[in-house]
Amino acid sequence: MKKFSVILEALFFWTFFIILPILILIQTLFAAHQHYDADPRTAILAWEHAPEQTAYLDILAIPDPDDFYAETSGQPPCWYVSPERNSEKSLPISSGSEIAQYQQEDYQSLSQHTDSVSQILIYDSEYNQTTGWEIQAMLYLNAPDTIEQLFQNYQTFKAAYVDENGHILDITDSFTVIYEERQENAFLADGKNLTLRISGIAPEKAEQRKLWTKIRSIALPSLLFVGFVYMLLLAAQKRKTDEEYQQQKLEFEQIRKERAAKKSEPEPAEESDIKKQKKSKKEKAKK
Repeated sequence: MKKFSVILEALFFWTFFIILPILILIQTLFAAHQHYDADPRTAILAWEHAPEQTAYLDILAIPDPDDFYAETSGQPPCWYVSPERNSEKSLPISSGSEIAQYQQEDYQSLSQHTDSVSQILIYDSEYNQTTGWEIQAMLYLNAPDTIEQLFQNYQTFKAAYVDENGHILDITDSFTVIYEERQENAFLADGKNLTLRISGIAPEKAEQRKLWTKIRSIALPSLLFVGFVYMLLLAAQKRKTDEEYQQQKLEFEQIRKERAAKKSEPEPAEESDIKKQKKSKKEKAKK
């Protein structure tokens, strides 16, 4: 029993005071490694299998009366960026351009009819070669708007392939959204398909993670508390066992001393005479 208690004590000690803290530390470090600080107000604009003469992507959404307005923003937000980043050239996109006037299926240009879009910067091949980037264009939003908020507001988008003069060359007709950690926000057009990649985790997964965090925040301290209490109980039981053992040892020692004392005591005189008489009678009976 004592050996079993020692094994349990060692098991709980290693579990609650060694293994669990190490696991918590590893999980914390792993979560910190997974964290990625993407700018929530920017998104990469990338396209493949696009029409020739495509200068940039313009994102289209169905108007919300609170966000959209009929007139265009007036100042074209699209700029070509030179390798030195100090001589940006504005695209000649007017309020009468095709992209500014587009309203088919209720879709309109975010850059031309909202204050959400700050600017679109277009990086040519020379700029990418100079900087080592592989980005075709970047969409910048005005604060406090974010890419994820845009998706929450409009739920669906289309992308227009636009040339330098605001002519629409083609428009996507399918839309999907994905969430990826450790990736930047991006509108990715591939022919007729548009994908919005949001940096982060999907809402349902985020809820699961929050739930797990709550459970962990409650369970781990509870387990540590239970382990600590159990260790105290084991220590108290061990102390009690030691005290009982010492008490039994003292009692045994006292009994041993008493027995030894009895053996060393001389026999009483009366008892000695009686024994001698019995012995003498036995001897006479034999004769």
